[in-house]
Amino acid sequence: MTNSKPRLITFAISHYCEKARWALDWHEIPYVEIGWAPGVHRWLAKKHGAKSTTLPILLDGTAAVQDSVGILDWAETRAKRPSLAPDSDGEEAEAIEKRANTIIGRHIRRLVYAETLPSEPRSVKAPLFRRAPSWQRVLGEMMWPATRRSMIAIYDIRPDATADSKKILEAEFDRLEARLAEGRRYLAGDRIVDWWTSRDIPHDRLRHDAK
Repeated sequence: MTNSKPRLITFAISHYCEKARWALDWHEIPYVEIGWAPGVHRWLAKKHGAKSTTLPILLDGTAAVQDSVGILDWAETRAKRPSLAPDSDGEEAEAIEKRANTIIGRHIRRLVYAETLPSEPRSVKAPLFRRAPSWQRVLGEMMWPATRRSMIAIYDIRPDATADSKKILEAEFDRLEARLAEGRRYLAGDRIVDWWTSRDIPHDRLRHDAK
């Protein structure tokens, strides 16, 4: 008997995977989470028809929805609760989200890997393998030396990687602060979703509640 729930494929530690979980949970979409081991995930992703090997991947029947942005868009089409997207500034919001994914998210991960993969690889390996089934952990353990080298190459881990990523992140945070300094309350739009009551809260309500 097949499971009708979509399957969310994740690494145990990943801010991109966590964002996909948040979106599915927010829209009350039932799903089954499955952990894959790094290294083994490359073969599994291709086997399931994904266009690349990055996680998260949402498997919905025969369709493979890849990366957190794609999964958020998929969840919005099945929304049972208020949209997470702003009512206005749609293009600007998309541009901010893209920079957050491709620059901030990447360099936060690079910063972590630069501090751990060269000298403390076990601190990365153990959490990454935590949710993977036993057979994947066995194969992943055998592949780990090659996987570690691949991760170091992909994220360009070199002696000055930490300082380089810190500089890039500081510039991105300054960019966001400058946007707020224009008099905006939010980076995009003029409302925020109330996660506890499923209602949008206007500016005046937020100021009142903050008193």
